[in-house]
Amino acid sequence: AAGSMRALRPGQAPVPHTRREVPAEQLIRTLDAVSPAQLEADLGTEFVARTARAVRSFARAPLRWLPVIRRYVPRVATHMSSAEVAAAASHTTARELRRLHDRWFWFADLHGTVTPSEFVDRVGTTMVRSSFRPAYRLALFGLGYLLVLGVIHLFNARGHLGWLADFLRTFLGPVIYVLGAVCIFILAIGWWLKRLAGQATSFYDQTVHAQFLGLTEAIKGRYIDRDAALFEQRVLRAEALALGSADEDRVGVLADSVRHSLATARAGRDLGSLAYAMDRVILLYRDGLDGALLTESDHHTSSQMLGSPALRQMRALSARVDRKERAALAALDLSQPRSSLRGPYLWYSFISKAIAQSAARLVVEYNRFAIPLAELALCNARDRARYDAWLARGGPSPHDADRLHHQGGGYITTAFTALHFLDDDAGRDREVAERFGADVLRNLQRDRRALFREVFGTYPLHVRPKDQRVLNLYRVFDRWFGGGRAFIIPLRMFWRWLKTMARLGQWLVRAVREIRTPRARGDSNREFESDYATACRKIGRMRDPIVWSSLWLRARFDAEYMGVRLPDTTESGLEGAGCDEDLAFIGATGRQRRKLAAEQARAEADVRRLAQLLDEGGLGARVAERIGVDVGTLTREHTRAATVAYRGDFLGIRALLSCGDILNETLASARDRAPAGVVWRLAWPLRRAFARWWDAQGKDDSDLRRLMWRAVAHDRDGSRRALVAWDRYGEAAAAERGLELLADLLRHPGRITEQMVTLRVVQTLALIDLRVYREHIYRLGEYDRDGDAPSPSLAFDQAIERPPSTLIRRDETNSAGKDAS
Repeated sequence: AAGSMRALRPGQAPVPHTRREVPAEQLIRTLDAVSPAQLEADLGTEFVARTARAVRSFARAPLRWLPVIRRYVPRVATHMSSAEVAAAASHTTARELRRLHDRWFWFADLHGTVTPSEFVDRVGTTMVRSSFRPAYRLALFGLGYLLVLGVIHLFNARGHLGWLADFLRTFLGPVIYVLGAVCIFILAIGWWLKRLAGQATSFYDQTVHAQFLGLTEAIKGRYIDRDAALFEQRVLRAEALALGSADEDRVGVLADSVRHSLATARAGRDLGSLAYAMDRVILLYRDGLDGALLTESDHHTSSQMLGSPALRQMRALSARVDRKERAALAALDLSQPRSSLRGPYLWYSFISKAIAQSAARLVVEYNRFAIPLAELALCNARDRARYDAWLARGGPSPHDADRLHHQGGGYITTAFTALHFLDDDAGRDREVAERFGADVLRNLQRDRRALFREVFGTYPLHVRPKDQRVLNLYRVFDRWFGGGRAFIIPLRMFWRWLKTMARLGQWLVRAVREIRTPRARGDSNREFESDYATACRKIGRMRDPIVWSSLWLRARFDAEYMGVRLPDTTESGLEGAGCDEDLAFIGATGRQRRKLAAEQARAEADVRRLAQLLDEGGLGARVAERIGVDVGTLTREHTRAATVAYRGDFLGIRALLSCGDILNETLASARDRAPAGVVWRLAWPLRRAFARWWDAQGKDDSDLRRLMWRAVAHDRDGSRRALVAWDRYGEAAAAERGLELLADLLRHPGRITEQMVTLRVVQTLALIDLRVYREHIYRLGEYDRDGDAPSPSLAFDQAIERPPSTLIRRDETNSAGKDAS
């Protein structure tokens, strides 16, 4: 890490690493993106060689199996050079540092997002769930205990069972009483907390929904023309090329059809062979527009990705989507409440509720205090003084804040809606200035900015003491391990746990106090200290998992998306709309880029192998013969369907058609790639199949055999499925079986076309959702005033669209030298 720090500031004199502070994110990105050539150029061959020797020492068993070391030590192959070993160690170190860094900020980002009522409700729910079952069982057990005592009392006429009653009262009764009382007490406190939180949120929730919170879906409708051009570039152009459709104004037709569909159920005009693709794009896009922005109803993209019959069938046919990944995809569902701390739903729920409650509080406040200019002359002295104090203070007094919460009435107007605080429409702001005055509009714009800055802010870690912000390994060792302190680590960890529980109790008491006696919202400066990178990180917590899952799902089926042309074609139809542009937009990590690069290499190998089968093996003619048509009737749509089925290994046809080639390619690259992990499971059927295949190769190399077995056991490049097909059928019979399955699939190429269109549209919708959130929060948070640069945009659109400027002029000065990251 010290060597990588030197590469952070090239061209400058080296500074002793003990006195240099490097931002964590900058260090992680540098370690993650470093290459072997860069290491040798920046650090020198000798330093790299020493680092590689140390890494190789730790990479040997049993050191590499140790709990902490195994996370940082890469898998080292004998052919790897010193620079490659050092670079691999840098990448694994970056991965673990990022995991720890993200875990730290996971807790910091809860600041401003979890409202007091939401926090109290979560704590109460946890207490109820943890104590209800024990209390229920203890109640049943106590009832049985009382029945036994009653029976003994009724039938113990001669006193023969008195010893049993005394035994039960002495040893069993106190245990039931004490444990039951504790469980009932926890259950009662939990119910009270949930009731308190429900009373606090019910009024605000009803108010904000009645004041048109759901109409924030209109924000997405502003970008129909831009999104139509995007769908043309990423979906329709490729479909027109595959189906041989005429070159028409598809962008205009799509935009007009979407607008028409907002009023009628049927949309669009007939475009011949492209009609289905156009209708599918319109329906999916229209469904995505239906979710209101910044609310809990904005889950349509995840619902389509998980529930679309076309994508469900694609995942069911493909052998590349296993049971583990299906479970991981199910965790991305934003339409179903989840109690897990993992996945995007937690942040999606927290942020949506925080925005709704903050907007509701502002709606009630402005409707209670704002007086139209035409009515100011009619106000009495008391109302005018309170109005002037509200304008000058920028919020209600503590006494008025309590009245707003407990009464919620006494409105002077009901003109202010949720749209005033969740959108920056210029016409709406102009109406506020004309009716209520420039001072009210200025306060409204300030409160709107503060709302987004607070919800998408984070805990101000920079105000913490320096020793809590900077990682000094020497200080860590001296504090936790030096002088025999390692032996008391369990006690110190227990003490830390007690302090954490005490702090949690303080937070709970403070949250209950804020719910019962609300106070005025002061001009806190902490929300203004968070930059746009923090907002993007919190947006990513609820949107990035869906974006990445849809991107990764598409990468395994869509060869054109990976920049690979279909067999016997000269153009792709997706130029400028491939995975490279999407990776740049989402700010992919080095690990994600390396994963996509490996998938791109696999796509190239698959298409090359399929092209050989079509050209040299006569696969096209044999498939046409099986279908019962002339080979000349097979179109580009059939070629793409065959490529998708082969890439996705539908019904295992990839392993059947090319089992021998796949195994040979895996064997040829076994020494050149990092070895796979040790296989601990027995897997006797697979081991016997591998032994038979290895004997057929006639090789006598134990080291190569070990590397190949690990690759097969971990299904590298689909080699395990290829081995199973080779062992079950034999290479020739497997090819015939694969030909039969492929012919059955190509009898209905439109089915695969439907799947591809749906997959491309849903993946594009995930990117559109992410972009809309980034742009909208960038505008309303007014991060440009602090000099924060906008987030990276997709290649087709380099500019952030802004509505016309509002009536009140804002400070648009931009500090060009400030880096948002």
